[in-house]
This record gives sequence, C-alpha cells and structure tokens, in this order.
Amino acid sequence: MVISKKINRILVAEDENIIAMEIKDRLEGMGYDVPALATNKREIIEKVADLQPDLVLMDIMLDGHMDGVDAAEEIRTRFDIPVVYLTAYSDENTLQRVKITEPYGYILKPLDERELRNTIEIALYKHWMEQKVKEDEQRFHTTLKSIGDAVITTDVKGRITFLNSVAESLTGWKQEKASGKRVNTIFKIVNAKTGSVAKNPVDMVLQKGVVYTLSDNCILISKDGNEIPIDDSAAPIKDDKDQIRGVVLVFRDITERKRLEEHLRQSQKMEAVGTLASGVAHDFNNIMTIIQVSADLAMVDVKESDPIFQSLVEIQESAERASDLTRKLLYFSRKQPMEYKSVNVNETIEGLLYMVMRLLEGKITINTIFESELNPIRADLRSIEQVLINIIINARDAMPDGGQINIRTENKILNSKDCEHMSESRPGEYVCISISDHGSGMDGETLQHIFEPFFSTKGQGKGTGLGLSVVYGIIKQHNGWIDVKSKLNRGSEFKIYLPTAREESSGDEVERDTFKSLKGSGERILLVDDEDSILEYVDKALTRCGYRIYPVSNSKEALNVFKKEKGNFNLLLSDVVLPDQDGVELAYQLLNYNPNLPVLLSSGYYDCYTRYPAIQDNEFPFLQKPYTLNDLLHMIRSTMEQ
Repeated sequence: MVISKKINRILVAEDENIIAMEIKDRLEGMGYDVPALATNKREIIEKVADLQPDLVLMDIMLDGHMDGVDAAEEIRTRFDIPVVYLTAYSDENTLQRVKITEPYGYILKPLDERELRNTIEIALYKHWMEQKVKEDEQRFHTTLKSIGDAVITTDVKGRITFLNSVAESLTGWKQEKASGKRVNTIFKIVNAKTGSVAKNPVDMVLQKGVVYTLSDNCILISKDGNEIPIDDSAAPIKDDKDQIRGVVLVFRDITERKRLEEHLRQSQKMEAVGTLASGVAHDFNNIMTIIQVSADLAMVDVKESDPIFQSLVEIQESAERASDLTRKLLYFSRKQPMEYKSVNVNETIEGLLYMVMRLLEGKITINTIFESELNPIRADLRSIEQVLINIIINARDAMPDGGQINIRTENKILNSKDCEHMSESRPGEYVCISISDHGSGMDGETLQHIFEPFFSTKGQGKGTGLGLSVVYGIIKQHNGWIDVKSKLNRGSEFKIYLPTAREESSGDEVERDTFKSLKGSGERILLVDDEDSILEYVDKALTRCGYRIYPVSNSKEALNVFKKEKGNFNLLLSDVVLPDQDGVELAYQLLNYNPNLPVLLSSGYYDCYTRYPAIQDNEFPFLQKPYTLNDLLHMIRSTMEQ
C-alpha cells in the first residue's frame, strides 16, 4: 500500500512578474503546489480567503510600499496561515517592523534554493506544531471547564492563568478579571477553627515541588464575602524536563458533605443519649412501679373518707405524670417503638401544651379552638406529638419578636371537588389540624422545598433542615397529607389531614373489673425480676391479692424452681431483661416442660416491641412498666384465661 504525501500549497505574493514566475517554477520543482500569484495587498487577502493555502511566500515591498507587512498582519489575525518574507532589504528598521507580524521565516534575495526549501519546511513544521499545541490546550481547557470540581492554574510565580466555571462560581471572580493576579488575591482561605489565614497550597507547591493537600477545616472566602467549606489539593505542572511550569489547584464545595457529617454526628449523639435515656427510664420505671403498686395496695386498706386516701390518690397521679414525662423524654431520643392505636387529637394537643409552652419561652401564646365531637384517628401517638411539636417550633422561629399561634381541630368530609385544589388529597372523612402563625412567612420558591431533607432557611448552625421532612414522612405513613399556605411577611398555615379511625374499642376503653373481682384464689405464679425491690413489692401485693408467689431473680433460679415444682404453675410473670438470659428465652424453655403455661412479660425498657418479635407479634402478652396494681391484676387474669 502506497501512502501519498500531502502536497503543500503555497501562495506567492510578488509584484515583479518575472521573479514571481521564477519562484513558482522553483517551488513546483521542489514538489510544492502554487495555485496562484498575487501582486498587491488586496489580491493577497482575496486569494488567501479563497484558496486557504498552507503558506504564503511574500515580498515585503509591493508596488514600492511595505504592503506585505500589512497583508501579513491581516493574514496572521484572520486566517492563522504562516507567512515567510522575501526581501532585498536587511536594514534594522525593516527587520523591526516585520517582527511585529510574527513571521515564520525571512529570506533575502537573490534566493538560494536550499535556503528557500529549508525555510519553508521549518515554517510549515513550526506552524503544524503550534496548531497541535493549540488543539492540546483547547482539549485541556475544555476538560478543565467541564469537570465538576473547581480548577485554577497558575504560572511559576503564582499568577492566575486559568479558572474554570466552577472556580469562577465559588471564588466570585471571572477568568478575564482574575487572569494575571496573584492566586492569594483570588483564592483566600482561612482555618475554620481559628479564623486565621491558612497556608496557600499553590505557594506550598512552588516551594516544595510536591502535591499539597489542605486540611479538612478550610473555609474559602469568596469575592463577595461568602464562606464556603472546601477541600482541595494542589500539584505542580511540569514540562518534559521535569521543570515546574506552574501549579494546578483543584478544590470543591463540601457544604453538603459537612451537613451530612454533622447530621451523622447528631444522630450518633442522639443514639448515645437515647441509649442512656432508655437505661435510666428502665430504672426509673421500676421505681415508679413500686410506688404505684404500693399506693394501690395501701388504698385497699383505707376508706375514701380518710384524708390518707386522698394523699394516696395524689401519689398515684404524680406517679402517672412522672411516667408520662419519661415517655416524652424518650420520644425526643427516638427510643420508643411505633404503636398504632385510637388517638383523640384534642386530648393529645392538650397533653402537649404544658411542655410546648416551655419551648415558647413566654413570648408566644397559643390559642386553641377544638371541635367538641372530634372523631378519633388511628395513629402512633408519639409520632403525632412529634409532628405537632415540630410545626409549633417552626411557627415560633417565624416570630422572633413574639406573637400568637392558633391551633384548630375539626372534622372534615371531602368530596372530589374539594380535593381538586389540594395536592395528594383524597375524598373521605378526615380530622383536620390547623396550625397558623403571623410570622415571617415564605415565598413561593421556599414553599416548593420545605419538605425536602436538609432544606432550611434558618442559616448554618441554626437547624438541621430535618424537622418538616420528618413531619411530611410521618403524615404520609399515616395515609394523610399536609396543605401549606404562606405569604411573605404575612404568616403561614399548616393544615394536616388524617383519616378518621373506624369505631373500635381500645384497651383504655375496656371497662375494668373491680379490684375485688380480680383477686386470686391461690393460683401459683413464678415471678422473675432482677430488681429486688420489684420482687419484694410485687410479691407482697400479689400475695395480699390471693396469689401464691415464687419470687426469683434470674433465669437459672427460675428453671430450678420450675423443675422442683414439676412445672406446676398457673403463670410465668417475668421481666424481659435479665442478667443471664432474657425473659423470652426463659419462656420458651419453660414451655418445653409445660406447653400450657400462660406467660406474661414486663419491662421498664420501651424498645421491647422492636427488639423481640415474640412481643411484637403478640405471641406473649406484655405489660409496660410502670404499671398500677389494677393493671397488673387485670393482665394476670386475662393471660390466665386465654
């Protein structure tokens, strides 16, 4: 296969026709193509534009003037075609003028054929190399402009030579304004912890000649004063002789990463706090169980007319409030399982008001308008409390100078027409909870993003941006939706729609048996609890109520007693968390001996529903501590009857 060599086309510009023809003949004899001759500047420009030759061989003097220089300048700027000059003059003035046009060669007349060929070949090669360099630079710049990170390049003196669009956006400087300036002027960084000026990575690379990486706590100060957390690295730009020709600095905005890291730290902190709170709650609930059972037992022996009876009632009520406070604290640490049941929203709001008013710090009042016959909803009480608190706190933050929050509840029956103007709505019967304020409000753009995770208008460090996204998720889990209306500087209204629950009886609504009817008749109960005080008081209370109690403090003792008594028990009443084996495993072991043994489990921990499938699936009845004596007697009776 024969590979044909490209024949270069040369335009000859010479006003002496005989000399022009002679040059043409020589060039063609060397293997070049000479498609045309030109004698003046106008012809030269026209033929260059039309023919696009590879090179122009041009006399400086055309028609007695130095028109060749003017033509060469236009060819260079408009067409990027190399020019080689022909001239009979070699004086200093002529040379200085032609230098301005950056010619690729300069040949004195009369022409030497070898010099002519060499000059043309060198000019063509030089131009080809320049074109290749330009293409490489173009590809390089295109790559730098298109990558997602910010890129700045400098020369060996640390002066800016290039910024891509991301770097322009982060620094606030445009390429044309930044070019030639010292990098320290454009890329200003400080230590996030101390606020002091950080070492500029470009300077460090120029000093040491190695890659330099910033620490993880650097803040970029943009031209307009914005503070942006970044990470970056800088590396030397070296030529083929390993000489440093500049520095490339690559950096990125890590605001989102920092936010996620902070959220992770917060989650881990909440997890640790939750674990601690759960353990404290367990011990606290054991104490409250003793108080409640003891008060109940004492009330059996005291007449209602006795002043002591009223004191015992107050002890009971205080114990219940303390237990409720524990539950609310655990809600904040998210350590309670989700449990759907019939919920009265009016009662839920009233129960929260005391705690919520503390959060409002006295500057904000709450006005409530409740529908008197509000339908119940089926919901997880703690989740609904979280929704209400998050929206109320949002309203508080919108009124830094104080104001009023209005909370309204009402039954709503929606038809298809009602749902046309509410996103995600469906016809049906609902309970509507409206929470409104007269605060700063939101514009349309903000309204579109309020339920997005990590979206916040409160500024850095003043909110996680999770509050309303959590609200949205909870309401969706309850098959409801939220309708939000807001105007800037006029306030906001959140309307929560939750499906009405079908009529059903909850455990709280079941009529309790009287204390006397719940007393035992010598039934044998194996009582297992590692808390000595629980064993003592529950043993005393149940013995007083007619049961025969066998108290033990761990699984090993329970197994020994169970075997000794040949499994002759009417009930196993065990704490779930024991030192040697959990109560669920103990129950399974005892059921191997006596498959008909009724089992009732109890615990002061709130996460037993999620940790133990046997409890979650109602395989074993479960009684949450703290409990009253009446609760305990009722559960014992119902478990044994099952």
